[in-house]
Amino acid sequence: MIRRPVSLGFVIFVLLISVSLSRGQGVSPNYFFNALVHYSEMDCATPAQETTIAKRYHFILDGGCSKDMNSIKSINPDVIWAFYNSGTDNDVPGEEHTFVVGRAQANGVNKETNYLHYFEDTQVSLGGQTFVVPGWGGGSATAESLARVPVYWKGRYVVNFASPQARQYDKEYIVSKFKVKDPSTNYYFDCIFLDNSSDAVLYNIGGILSGGAIAEHPTHAKIATDAFYSWYGSNMKTFFGALRDTLRLGPQWAPDGKVKYLSANGSLNSAGLIDWAIDEYNLSPTRNWLVWIEAAIQINKNNWAQKTKIFYEARITTVVNGRQGQISYAQALLDNLATHYLVRTDSSLLFQSGPYQVYATGWDTLVWRGCMDYDIGDALGDYNPNFFSGVDGKGYSFRVLSRQYQGALILVRPRGDWNQDFDDATIANIPLGGSYRPLLPNGTLGASVTSIGMRNGQGAILIPSAGGNTPPATPTLASPADGATVTGLRPILSVSNSFDPDAIDNITYFFEVYSDAGLTNLVIGSPAINEGTNSTSWTVSIDLQDSTTYWWRCRAYDGQAFSAWMAAKSFTVMTIGGGINNPPSAPAAYLPANRDTVATSRPALTVTNSTDPDGDVLVYEFQVFYDSLLSNLVTSSGSVPQGVVYTSWTVDVDLQDSTVYWWRARSYDGQAYSSWMSARSFLVQSGAVGVDSTAPVLKGPKNREKIAPGQAKLKVYPDANPGSIYFFELATDTTMAGAVASPGITPNPGDTLVEWATSSLSDGVYFWRSRVYRGNGYSDWSQVVSFEVAAFSPYAYPNPYKPSEGATTITFADLPPNAHLKIATVSGDLVYQVKLGPAETQFVWDVKNQDGQELASGVYLFSASYPGGSTSGKLAVIK
Repeated sequence: MIRRPVSLGFVIFVLLISVSLSRGQGVSPNYFFNALVHYSEMDCATPAQETTIAKRYHFILDGGCSKDMNSIKSINPDVIWAFYNSGTDNDVPGEEHTFVVGRAQANGVNKETNYLHYFEDTQVSLGGQTFVVPGWGGGSATAESLARVPVYWKGRYVVNFASPQARQYDKEYIVSKFKVKDPSTNYYFDCIFLDNSSDAVLYNIGGILSGGAIAEHPTHAKIATDAFYSWYGSNMKTFFGALRDTLRLGPQWAPDGKVKYLSANGSLNSAGLIDWAIDEYNLSPTRNWLVWIEAAIQINKNNWAQKTKIFYEARITTVVNGRQGQISYAQALLDNLATHYLVRTDSSLLFQSGPYQVYATGWDTLVWRGCMDYDIGDALGDYNPNFFSGVDGKGYSFRVLSRQYQGALILVRPRGDWNQDFDDATIANIPLGGSYRPLLPNGTLGASVTSIGMRNGQGAILIPSAGGNTPPATPTLASPADGATVTGLRPILSVSNSFDPDAIDNITYFFEVYSDAGLTNLVIGSPAINEGTNSTSWTVSIDLQDSTTYWWRCRAYDGQAFSAWMAAKSFTVMTIGGGINNPPSAPAAYLPANRDTVATSRPALTVTNSTDPDGDVLVYEFQVFYDSLLSNLVTSSGSVPQGVVYTSWTVDVDLQDSTVYWWRARSYDGQAYSSWMSARSFLVQSGAVGVDSTAPVLKGPKNREKIAPGQAKLKVYPDANPGSIYFFELATDTTMAGAVASPGITPNPGDTLVEWATSSLSDGVYFWRSRVYRGNGYSDWSQVVSFEVAAFSPYAYPNPYKPSEGATTITFADLPPNAHLKIATVSGDLVYQVKLGPAETQFVWDVKNQDGQELASGVYLFSASYPGGSTSGKLAVIK
């Protein structure tokens, strides 16, 4: 959790360091794209400091003095300016509280809908105080407002994300913040940071000494139970999804016409609902021990796979309670920076947070900042889990982790366990295998060394020494995987590039292939292969034997010295069907249909993709002719990369109007062509035939609609043209990047809907669109619409129902489409039932039975069954 400063006597610096460093060697000011700085509201930056911020950082949280943004944005217009909001609570009293309460009252909604309430009397310990919160419905509260669930301290309450109204009002409040400028700045906010956004725990909820049941939960689950967090997290994800969708549509409503962004911390980071996430797992080699560091490596890889940018925290730790050892503040910062370089991916950034104390005056006087300006280039591969291991002077077994960059060797020796010291008695000598200059905490380089002393919990950034020559590091395997089967007789062998400490050397690579594991029978060796970008490849230049296993290795050469050989790896040649290569099948003509009419002089020609028995990557060639004998060529395409289901090429010259053309296509797998597909004809008639560009009318899912798992179907209404062919695209991003495409779907005569079933979708937010081919061309794409796949959690409010306090109805919310809602007594006698339609997600009940009689006081059960599942809950009537 990022805590706001509670005293203006403190200065807080929170720094995030970029993962994207510019190329080149030496100390120079660089732009740290996607880096972040967070500073307190009491200090404004000087002009010189504003320039440094603009050049070093790309993301500013809060920004303290808003007037600083005038200068910062003028220097770096792309900087992202984010404002703070606490994700699981409202400040009460405060601006947000006033806003959401006002919206509720303006819409005739009980203002308590915005908050969670205890159902039973609950004893809480918060902020050094112990007090009782009376329960509403099952406790002693005389007013619903007295039962609000507090968080952090008295007077600050948890948001009820189960309420559609509360979600809407909170979203409206956040959107409103993007529509106004601070009086002292010329700019609008770009992003919101939602703190404490977790579906697994309410941060700093304190101690629940007794009670804890939640009134809004369908079964009054206690706040610390899995049942509560599952329900709460599902509702919070719904809020995040709707908020993110709205922010991405910023160009439609924001005064500056820009996309707006969502950032958060907590366990929702991996849910795919935000643009930037902050994970607070206190990443420091002094504070955290080995298993934490290696776990952080995996967390970063997971988030990279989910395309989520992660800011992860390295707590600035100089002492550890109960352990011997103390380091300087600057050394702790450097240790954390080294650990960042060890574990980072292209989507992770360092979040350095210090104690709430004045540890420097001004913006840029911390001595470690010079280290940020030292460019070490890009990482050359994954980390090495065992660069060196041994036992130190205190008897601690240790392991040094390493990672090579273009311009540096990174070493980290985490503490082996939580109970280990980190004083000078733990220092061990680590041989480096070359000559390096260590980066010092003040941002300068130390003297050249071939080994370095590292204490427990220390990191090191080592820059290759100038002069002499250090051999390049051993290249590492890229592909094929060790023991893999290859289907070609001339496979491509690839290695991840070697690291050369001297940086300026031109590196070449030498490959060898053997017929035995002992590497005694050389089959073929490569000439010198020039280094590629990130990896270097060589295609074996002779035909290898089918159904045979080979071993291969590689080494690097810098013009003066060879690296060590890479450990030998094996592969087996196994062509399909015993041939050298199996050509792909011929593609099938798809659009335009044979003898079709097109209304453009440059039509798109589309084929259904070929099938390749060897699984090779295919490209396609299209040809257009004047005659049916295919003797008079008009134009051809060259190589067209294969699409997902279909492959298209738009004719690259203007064809003559009122003229018939013939076309054909074939595919190529890199070694052999398929046969040509049968030629098809089309007529160009731009003057007589118009293309109806009207997009299909979408039936559903509607924008931001919630769909139960296993029930997702994309639906559009068919038009009057019986030959129309409909296409759908489904993606996880509004840009539709990486969208999955449907095959063309032709409705049957009399069909009232065109459907594409996507029932296997996992929980999450999706985006879809559709277009139609009407015989003479494609329509425009429809608008992009989002929907969420998630389990429904129906609930009733107000609960308990008290007519004496003005309640006249009970609303059942978060109901799935086509739900069958039943209310019964605890003994099972049916009181009321109703079947809802496909568009109804809530039902307002007048609290009368099927005969129109008012219900007596008591506890009642309700259930909602729907295609794919059912759920149930309780409600109380108190008169």
